[in-house]
Amino acid sequence: MEPADKHFLSHGSEWPEHEDYLIGDQAGLQRLQQAISQALDHGESELDVGDFVGVRLVESVFFERETPHSIADSVVFWTVIAVILGIFLVGLVSLIAWFF
Repeated sequence: MEPADKHFLSHGSEWPEHEDYLIGDQAGLQRLQQAISQALDHGESELDVGDFVGVRLVESVFFERETPHSIADSVVFWTVIAVILGIFLVGLVSLIAWFF
């Protein structure tokens, strides 16, 4: 028999029938409900149940923002592409020269 203070809570990705669901036993889901209420009141709460360590409130903009790319990122990206194409072209020219 399981102890009364045992809580189970997990994301259902491990089981095809529960994929995209948050699953748990009654005690685990009740503990999650309490943690959500506390996070809504105070910004975050500890949970430490199953796969989860807490619940945190974030602003909607958190899900909308994209990671900004700097000019340096673009320069590095295009430099790497140019080097790869250069190596490919040198290999192609060498291969054609070898056949003819």
